[in-house]
Amino acid sequence: MKKINRQQQNHAHSDFYIRRIHSLLGIVPIGIFLCFHLLLNSSAIIGVEAWSSVIDGMRSIPFIIVAEIGVIAIPILFHAVYGFYLVYLSDLHPLRYQYYKNWMFVLQRITAIITTLFVVDHVIFVRIMAHTTMDVMQAMAHVLQTPLGFVLELIGVWATVFHFTNGLLTFLITWGVLHGERVQRLASICTMLLCGAMCLWTLIILARIAMMPI
Repeated sequence: MKKINRQQQNHAHSDFYIRRIHSLLGIVPIGIFLCFHLLLNSSAIIGVEAWSSVIDGMRSIPFIIVAEIGVIAIPILFHAVYGFYLVYLSDLHPLRYQYYKNWMFVLQRITAIITTLFVVDHVIFVRIMAHTTMDVMQAMAHVLQTPLGFVLELIGVWATVFHFTNGLLTFLITWGVLHGERVQRLASICTMLLCGAMCLWTLIILARIAMMPI
């Protein structure tokens, strides 16, 4: 009996630390990379030449492939795999318990799936299959210049943004940064405002790319 209890405690401790790592990776480096990626793509608002120059600069960084795999790809893979495991374990009942926090919990799990599918598609068509800067720009522009492609891209981006901003709130609560119902409620409002601002920001970027004569 003691042996079983000890095994359960060890399992609980390991699960605790894995969840902590999963939570941390969602912000560092994945969340930071998302914001940096959007910032770089904001150059598309200025024009084709500015966007092309930024992409050229990123692609010419020494050992960029090593950095992408070690700092971005592996953390995203771990976060996604464990995230799907959490979705599998989750008891999702949005209609049974119609509370704000429950809806946010459900949306966090749903956007986890959408975000993963979106990232896989984005990496394949924009990073792996696109060999030059012009290939990257044309791949993005051609998708966004069709109504269906634009809507699907927007859904993927907005799901990613929501998953990050709501995850940021969860991270701050989980790691003990936010204490008290009032502080957490205020932080929730702030992160949702951040989500709205980032969604508007990404809409402007995608609309500008869609209008490019590429």
